[in-house]
Amino acid sequence: MPHDGRQIPKLSPPDGSRAGRCIQVVLEPEDYRKFYEVVMSFGTSGSEAVRLMVRAQYASLQGEDL
Repeated sequence: MPHDGRQIPKLSPPDGSRAGRCIQVVLEPEDYRKFYEVVMSFGTSGSEAVRLMVRAQYASLQGEDL
């Protein structure tokens, strides 16, 4: 278990029968403020901001440019 109180990461594989397309994240107030500022800087919805961040992180893991 991570030392900051979060649970061990658990996700169903994308092709698994329990895989979903929705997530719920509970943020601490300070993290929510940061998320709010990020979303406002993107000028999109919160969902689209998360999609953009996931795509950017995935591209960086693959060594790709967006």
